[in-house]
Amino acid sequence: MAGTDDNTTPITLISLLVARDLVVETLLSPPWAEQLIIKWLYLRRVRWQYEMVVGQAAPGRTLEQEAEALWAQPTRVLVDWQEGCARKVTVYRKDKVGCLRPVRYITVIGIRVVREDIEHQRAQTLRTLLGNVAAGSQPKPSQASQQPIQSPPEVPVPASPPPQEPTPSAVLVEAALAVPETAAAVPMVSLESPKPKWDPQSEWSVERAMQELGIGRRQRQQIAILEALPELPELPTRLKRYRGKSAPEILDNIRAADLYDAIGKRGSPDSCERVLNAWKAWRAN
Repeated sequence: MAGTDDNTTPITLISLLVARDLVVETLLSPPWAEQLIIKWLYLRRVRWQYEMVVGQAAPGRTLEQEAEALWAQPTRVLVDWQEGCARKVTVYRKDKVGCLRPVRYITVIGIRVVREDIEHQRAQTLRTLLGNVAAGSQPKPSQASQQPIQSPPEVPVPASPPPQEPTPSAVLVEAALAVPETAAAVPMVSLESPKPKWDPQSEWSVERAMQELGIGRRQRQQIAILEALPELPELPTRLKRYRGKSAPEILDNIRAADLYDAIGKRGSPDSCERVLNAWKAWRAN
């Protein structure tokens, strides 16, 4: 059993698709449910098993070692939730223009996770969500009476107004997409009050875009793409219609292949595709 230490408690193994559907029941859309499950696997809070592994391991490593470390580098993993398998890049090489290209992969087949672990993590997430919503549901200053409020002697008057009421999606997005620097140092769910809703048209910044789109600091290729927006330093003539556009206007209309050319072939086409998918998911939320 991979993930955490084994114990004698009876367990139930379920497919990745069933696990995702369980988490979706907790007021989550499928993309955020997938992010949470991968995060739990990365933090070794959910045990898992696999049936077989095929492909090419990195030099000096076995296929079994690569499979056991499948979730150690989530940015290298592509999960097929329907088929219950995951593909991981084991070796990159630079091409002629200096971009990293994947040259070796492994595919881990027949992945199953422990239902009891999924339900435990799901319950913790729901409790935290409800706690944050309850904390933000106090009356706002504008709703209070115009008359001065006399506070009871034993209760001090708050120094600042209560936080605005967060939406369930805002709490869960911030919790699910925070990529930890180390597994031991980061809690599963942020307990801080959610930030005001982001307006990328007027508040575009690389740092805020990373937070909202779930791009971690180790995802350097995707960060390079965000840094190139909206300037587009090497915009080809055929893409001149994007000149002078804002970053949201570009991301709303451009294709991954065109984005790759527009930013001077930084990162990789796959990275451009991931950035656009994250942007579309944020727009749909």
